[in-house]
Amino acid sequence: MEDRIPMTIQTNLTPISFLIWNTQGAGNQAFVSALKEVVRCNKPTVIALMETHMDGEYAESLLPKIGFNGHLRVDAEGFSGGIWLYWKREIINVGPINKSTQYLTVEISRNCEEPWFFTAIYANARSAKKNELWQFLKDFAQTHNKPWMLSGDFNDTRFGWERNVYSAETSRRTSLFNAWVGEMELIELEFSDPSHTWARGVAEESRKSARLDSTLCNSDWGLRFSDATVKHLPAIQSDHCPLLISPNGFSPLNVLNKPFRFQAAWLTHEKFQEFVHSKWSNDKPLTEALSSLSNDLQIWNKEKSLAINYNISLIKLEGKLRHELDETLFQEELLWYQRARVDWIKDGDRNTSFFHLSTIIKSWKNKIVALKDDQGTWITNSSDVKEHIMKYFQALYQEDKDQHGERLPMHCFPQLLDRWDVIITHCYREANFAADWCANKGINQATPIQVFDSPPSDLVYIINADALGIAWSRGIAM
Repeated sequence: MEDRIPMTIQTNLTPISFLIWNTQGAGNQAFVSALKEVVRCNKPTVIALMETHMDGEYAESLLPKIGFNGHLRVDAEGFSGGIWLYWKREIINVGPINKSTQYLTVEISRNCEEPWFFTAIYANARSAKKNELWQFLKDFAQTHNKPWMLSGDFNDTRFGWERNVYSAETSRRTSLFNAWVGEMELIELEFSDPSHTWARGVAEESRKSARLDSTLCNSDWGLRFSDATVKHLPAIQSDHCPLLISPNGFSPLNVLNKPFRFQAAWLTHEKFQEFVHSKWSNDKPLTEALSSLSNDLQIWNKEKSLAINYNISLIKLEGKLRHELDETLFQEELLWYQRARVDWIKDGDRNTSFFHLSTIIKSWKNKIVALKDDQGTWITNSSDVKEHIMKYFQALYQEDKDQHGERLPMHCFPQLLDRWDVIITHCYREANFAADWCANKGINQATPIQVFDSPPSDLVYIINADALGIAWSRGIAM
């Protein structure tokens, strides 16, 4: 039972979100105004500001201006660095764990929920300092086993497309960063909107951009917050884009109708075949019958608890209901095995958490949280998204009335060759030849004609020979 998927606790608590931002200086009034507007539009629960270049007194003075009442910080060293953390105490509890000039780690908790770790990152550009950060985070991971999310300015990229200018040095740093992420067994959260979070330079020849800011998590955090999503907000008053992180996902696109999926675990239920036979409609067209059966299956799935919802009673009664529990585990494994589409794990291996995590990562990659319209504006409202999709396909398939009635330009098409008459004559001749052969065999309307999967090979040779003008024997061996 050590490999069971952790149960999700259903609560009515307010969803939380995080705003992560490398400010490159938080001392001017223009930035404060921009921060207030970003907070007003996105309503984050926790704010982490990096590279503030300011001391603690100014950090505390921001509390009433942005409407927050919880505060921790790492003070800047002169005019370098600085990490400020703000949160709303009435919504979450934040407890300090440890900090340095490159990170600030806290414990996030709420009533009725298991606490987890959050680390705000501001990695030093110097390799030696950055290696110190990687080593500390590695040591922290080895001594702590709670769900953990890390976000901020890692000052490195993982893939070539995350930079507009690449070199041997950036390639070396990318390899080291990926090696560290792999050794830590971290997962990167998928994001939407601009692919690069940092940009500098206004001229094309001097323009540089990269995705220096990202969000990582361990497998426990990924399993717990399977709907987690990251948005890259527009960069204002800083060269870096703010990151908006929602552990529970962003509405409303997640509430759109999902397509029907047949679950392999249904086949293990003793009543499944009986149910299908009772619900299948032989008197309906195939498409209509399948649609009706899919609706009945989804209702039956909920009523019979075949959705594999990890019933806690089965865990408590493990000793008495061992056989039924094993059957549930088998159904659960089939469900996540099918969704994960992992080929290198055998069907019988009990590794449900692996399948579940693989499914979550796949869903993060495939998730669409916004669409861009023809004017380049991102659409997130569900009704606007549906309207945009409908208009697109209506425009794609509607008739072009302007072209009706126009004469086609005949000179654009090749003329029919005289050989077409020859080919048509050959077709008729072969048809007559086949009819004569049938008559000679005594085949008529009263006798069923034998149907072949393909024409006799000799007949094919004759037709091809006629098309090429080659003489061929007219005899056919059926």
